[in-house]
Amino acid sequence: MDFRSNSNPAAQSRKKKQMEAEERAMAKEKKAAKKPVKKALLVDTASKRFQSTPAHERALKEKMDKINGVEKPVQDIEDPQPLSLPPAALPPVELTLVPDFTFPTVTTASTARDALQKCVEVSQRASPGVSDDGKLSHSLQEIFTLYQMRMPDIHAHVPKPRTEVADPVDDMASPTTAYLSPTPVASVVVPATPVGQTLKTFQEAVGTLAVKLHQYNTHAFPLRKKKKIWSLFADVERTWRDLMIQLTFAVARDSSDAATTASGNVAKLAVATGAPDWQDLTIDDAAKLFIQGDKYLLGFGVTRSYDIAYKRYLVSGMRGSQTASSLALANPTSILKAAAKLGSVEATNMLGVMFENGLGRAPDMAAAIRWYQDSANRSHAESLSHMARIHLLGKGVPTDPATAQSLFLLAAQQNHLPSMVSLGSLLEPTHPTEAIHWYTLAASQDFAKGQNALGSCYYRGVGVERNHGEAVTWLRKAAEQGDANALNNLGICYEEGLGVARDLGVAKGWYKLAAEQRHGSGVNNWGFLCLVEKNYAEAIQHFHLAMALDSVDAAYNLGTLYETGCHDVEGVVLNRDLDVAMRYYKQAAKKNYTKALLRLSTIHTTSLPPHQSFPLARHYLLIAAEPPSDPSSTTPSPAQQGSQDGSADAQNMLGEMTELGLGGPEDGPDHAGAAKWYRRAMRQGHPRAICNLAALYEGGLGVGVDVEKALRLYKEAEQRGSKDAKARYDALNELGIVPRRRARDN
Repeated sequence: MDFRSNSNPAAQSRKKKQMEAEERAMAKEKKAAKKPVKKALLVDTASKRFQSTPAHERALKEKMDKINGVEKPVQDIEDPQPLSLPPAALPPVELTLVPDFTFPTVTTASTARDALQKCVEVSQRASPGVSDDGKLSHSLQEIFTLYQMRMPDIHAHVPKPRTEVADPVDDMASPTTAYLSPTPVASVVVPATPVGQTLKTFQEAVGTLAVKLHQYNTHAFPLRKKKKIWSLFADVERTWRDLMIQLTFAVARDSSDAATTASGNVAKLAVATGAPDWQDLTIDDAAKLFIQGDKYLLGFGVTRSYDIAYKRYLVSGMRGSQTASSLALANPTSILKAAAKLGSVEATNMLGVMFENGLGRAPDMAAAIRWYQDSANRSHAESLSHMARIHLLGKGVPTDPATAQSLFLLAAQQNHLPSMVSLGSLLEPTHPTEAIHWYTLAASQDFAKGQNALGSCYYRGVGVERNHGEAVTWLRKAAEQGDANALNNLGICYEEGLGVARDLGVAKGWYKLAAEQRHGSGVNNWGFLCLVEKNYAEAIQHFHLAMALDSVDAAYNLGTLYETGCHDVEGVVLNRDLDVAMRYYKQAAKKNYTKALLRLSTIHTTSLPPHQSFPLARHYLLIAAEPPSDPSSTTPSPAQQGSQDGSADAQNMLGEMTELGLGGPEDGPDHAGAAKWYRRAMRQGHPRAICNLAALYEGGLGVGVDVEKALRLYKEAEQRGSKDAKARYDALNELGIVPRRRARDN
């Protein structure tokens, strides 16, 4: 049984009230005990303003004794002398006032650095509560490190202080009162600049933070003063950012001013005439002027100006050339006299480019050749290449492929990659193995045009064994570098399925990439795939665009569409119009496009009047049957299979027209002349021409009768796919006419 069950309820109630009263009393005592702590804070805060006087120190000591519980004896109450306590009774805190912790009034890069260093040292001695476990000192140390790194720039953009002496106020003072005039006062003045003003603000913020940190460490202030410290540090960070911004602006402004001054000096050199400083130019100046010329020619960072570019190149490029000497003699007071001592072959070459293309002045091929020749005489590879191209195309000089080949060789021997490819294209018809050597040399140096040329040779089997896989490998390398010809040729590989799996979608993608670079054949081939898809409207649109980009294939394709007409499920897209078709064929024929020449000859021989014309048909066939008069400077695409010996189809058709006596100068058939054309086509393996020649030998027309030879030719034509030759050979066998020696059938 609980012993509290028999207790008196009234006694319990009194006891409860007594306990509550005791708790209230204890609470009041605790509250009263806290008040002296707040008063101590006020005392500490006020002590900052105390001076080192005995009265103040005695009052402060009495208040601290009261806070620390040290009671004064009764007999000492009336004693005005301060109580001398033992050392153990003194407060544990140090009560010395803040020593002299001031900073210079004049702000320089060095004074700001010293203030920041002192602030770092004080922060390292700060208590963990104030410095947030060293975070404050670490941040200040980072700022100090960055400041030291930028010290040279700060020092350069903060002007040095100078001493100024103030004049007396009354300059007219009499001799008798001169001693009353104010004495001149020397003062230190720092010229105001944005960087200097910002640096002053930064030094003040750093000094304030250092003083506060020192005071708080001296008087052991409570941790809530931490907010004040970090607020002052935020001011330091803000002023530091402002200083860096102003310093960056100042450095950029100085660089811009220097660049403007340099550009102005170069402009004066390039525009002025007869200036004395022309005589001070050096070879380094020539290189700088050449770079300036490139910038003005291309508009890199400056407004494009062909005239200024021309003058830069003119000054930079005329050392030791006959052209420079002649111009300088003709105008000795001009810039040419001084410029002639420079001489950058690159600049001389660029002068030729400007005259050839009419950049900033009227085109002048004679002047272009003169400047190109100046650089070429000094073995400049690019100028040698330009001169080779001029001789190859006959621009301003007679056409001379042999000279062009020699000049390309000289440039290629200097490792000029474009000349290697051009030389290979000249050697390809007659010396394909040597052409492969130069293509390979250029391709091995990742030159896209060389890789495309080498891939085309592997595709066509020129100079190497035909290998479509190897062709695709080289074409892909060139296409990945963005070469438009390689993009188009790789599309042809995918369209024909040679070297890769046939994929018209992928082929169209490559054609589109080539078309984006305004490649005429790429646009035409894209249109042809649209034609295969029976998307006639889009195909016609692409053909017209390709024709505007100088694609002869596009003109031929438009001719075929107008010759046959086309329609889709919705109706007629293009009506048949033979006259329009012939106009497109003739545009392609003007560029010796073999297919167009053959098509025109077919129309003139098979159509009814007024389109029928055997002489015109023979005219077009003669053009197609002859080899190109001048070799092309560009490598043909894999799809261009035309022979350098002329068109075998045209040669066979000429033989047939000559055999029938159509369009020739003679009024009758000419079997001997026909046999000559058939033999030319036979050398290229043309099956119909071989069959026609066999028929002449069988009948003895224009040649002696030779059935044995006729049978061998029929057999060869049959092996090449001629059905007429097979039928005639079988018919002769049925008649018992067989070759005497079967071994000669092959």
